[in-house]
This record gives sequence, structure tokens and C-alpha cells, in this order.
Amino acid sequence: MKKLFCVKLAAYLCMKQSSSVLVELAFMKPPSTVVWNDKNDHPAGESEKVQWMRKELKDIRDLLESRIHREQEERCEDDRENAMRNEWILAAAVLDRICAMTFTGVFVGGTVFFFTLFFIHPFFIHP
Repeated sequence: MKKLFCVKLAAYLCMKQSSSVLVELAFMKPPSTVVWNDKNDHPAGESEKVQWMRKELKDIRDLLESRIHREQEERCEDDRENAMRNEWILAAAVLDRICAMTFTGVFVGGTVFFFTLFFIHPFFIHP
């Protein structure tokens, strides 16, 4: 149905789909730059406070990466929904144009038939 309405009939009726482009984003985590060494080989003189700060910064970095990843997924889903919405809009416009052309044809054909019938067989009213 999609191919029939959105491709073939749309081409016959000189209709074009809107110019939105579906951009597929990769669902991979973006590469991150290593800020801290995640291994447990900290220098011997490093205090617990510095180790705690390293752990907190690593947690913040992980949270930011997961948020970026989630936002990319949401943006990709929005692009898919917009593309599907545009396809439905195009299919509705094609169906609307077909119905308008059919109505116009029936209306004009009926009017021509009525006038032809009236002039060929006029109905006279006898007083």
C-alpha cells in the first residue's frame, strides 16, 4: 500500500513528498576521551579524597555519556516518526486528490448528462 500511494500514485498525480530526510544515527556510545585512569594503580601518596574525586568524576562522565546516548536515540526515534507522519500525509493527500478528481468527474458528467437529456427530450408543461 505504501508503495502504491506514496510512490506510484503520487508520481502520477504530480505530488512530491516533503523534503525531510530520515537520518539514521548509530546507537553506539560516542567515543569518550579518557580523563582518569580507571585502574586501581593510583600513586602510593594519593589520598582518599583524591580517589573519591576521581570516582565521582568518572561517575559524572558516565552519566553524561549515557545522557548523550539517550538523546541520540530519542532524536533518531523522532526522525522515524516524522518520516512516517510525512508518508501518511502524502498518502492522505493522494487519496484526497483522487476523491476530488472523482467528484469533479461525476459532477461534470452528471451535469452534461442532465443538460443533454433536457435538450434532447424537453419536458413541456401543458396548461
